[in-house]
Amino acid sequence: MSKLMLTFFRLRSLLPILVLCSMAYTVSSQNRQNREQEKHIKRLMKEREPVRTPPGWYHEPGGQGWLRKILTKVNVEITPGYSRTFYSHKLDGYAVYSGASGVRILNPADYNSGTNSINSSLTSWFNTSAGSGPFALTAGDYLVSSDSSKLKFRHVSTGIPINAAAFIRIDRFKVGGGYWIQPEIIGKFTLIKFPEPDIIYNPSMGFTWLRKYYGMVGADAIRLGDWVISGDLRIGGWNPGRKFNRPQMEKSLFFNLGGGFEYDKAEYFKIFIRPSFELRSYNLLIPETSSSLRHRSNNLNVQFGAIVRLPEKRRCPLKRCQVQIDHLHGDKEYRSRMFPIWKRQNPNYGENYPQLIRYKGKNKRKKNPY
Repeated sequence: MSKLMLTFFRLRSLLPILVLCSMAYTVSSQNRQNREQEKHIKRLMKEREPVRTPPGWYHEPGGQGWLRKILTKVNVEITPGYSRTFYSHKLDGYAVYSGASGVRILNPADYNSGTNSINSSLTSWFNTSAGSGPFALTAGDYLVSSDSSKLKFRHVSTGIPINAAAFIRIDRFKVGGGYWIQPEIIGKFTLIKFPEPDIIYNPSMGFTWLRKYYGMVGADAIRLGDWVISGDLRIGGWNPGRKFNRPQMEKSLFFNLGGGFEYDKAEYFKIFIRPSFELRSYNLLIPETSSSLRHRSNNLNVQFGAIVRLPEKRRCPLKRCQVQIDHLHGDKEYRSRMFPIWKRQNPNYGENYPQLIRYKGKNKRKKNPY
């Protein structure tokens, strides 16, 4: 009996080893079967011929024309605005006369103190330069030189410009050009930094047209949801109008630096506002001399309007079609005809009309607004 018990305990101690060996054998055989199965699948894949899709099996919509693809890259803006132009010119090296003969400027050397008279002077020096002959000073006339006081005439005019521009976006950058036309009224200039009396110069111009043509470069700086903050620089030439004596003018280029705040209302429609500041000047040649008078006409502008782009897909030609997303007719893809250009053309569910009809206007008080 004791020998039997001893044998039993010896076999019991070997039982864990037998279990581990059995598990190792099972895992090894399973791995071997998996490897053989993978080899079999690879052999079948090599022997199998590739499946070739018959032509026309899958439908591909027809593409748009090359001209439309180019035009869809062009953004167009036609915008009104508000402008304030700050006209000014310093009279360093000149003297100002004000009296019975009007307001004139002259070279201090043209004043004859012995006879208390002026040999020559300018009666117009803003849009054209015109002089006059000698005349004598009378009682009550004022004559002040820039040596004793800083002389500067200034006038602020307002205008409502209309701007038309076209540009192409390349990633977040934009390049293009435009044309600007602005009606404005040139009024009276006041001599500043001179206490009394009020010396006013009137060029008697009245109404004139300002035209500008320019190139532009810009970039989108920050995007916050559907809002984009951008900046751009516009450089070009300008034409002050027919009432200016352009042969006597030496114009500089104008530089307009502005920042835009754009709202993406739809894929092809944006609204924006653009404040800007512009530097512009010209020299007016003085006849029969080699000198000129420098005029500055810097201005502040605010433009507001819309930016429109041609849709990439044509509008659905079927009047009865009420599909509200991009869809196919035959072999061509169209956009929905249900929405105007300022609405999303390929909207998600409820994107164009997030508020139900029953909650709009008088429908709120109706039991059955539909």
